[in-house]
Amino acid sequence: MRMTKVYSLCGFDLHVDVITPAADKTCVWIFYLHGGGMLYGVRDDLPNMYVDMLEDAGCTLWCPDYPLAPETALGEISETIDALWECFCAEARAAGAVKLFAFGRSAGAYLVLALAKRLRSTKGRIPNGIA
Repeated sequence: MRMTKVYSLCGFDLHVDVITPAADKTCVWIFYLHGGGMLYGVRDDLPNMYVDMLEDAGCTLWCPDYPLAPETALGEISETIDALWECFCAEARAAGAVKLFAFGRSAGAYLVLALAKRLRSTKGRIPNGIA
């Protein structure tokens, strides 16, 4: 099942697609950031083959928009990603998630690695794994 939510964070209205498997409860949640060189890209760029595979494995996939350059500076993009991660963690915790993963393609992978580094230095909720 796919639903879209809107979060107002850091001065942006950001859409998040939440894809949940047919099972009532999932214990693994995945935070996914799209590619596009931070200049373009869309939250639903992950090929259906991978979405289906993760869904079949019982994972919940959380795919947010994030502000893009050059209209938004890297520091603001990072701040927004941090706020999105906090929303993700809160939703996952409320749903009973046991493991949280961060995953990104291209620029999204860079943003996920930078997020993990910031979380490590600030003692935030560190993902169980990064892909």
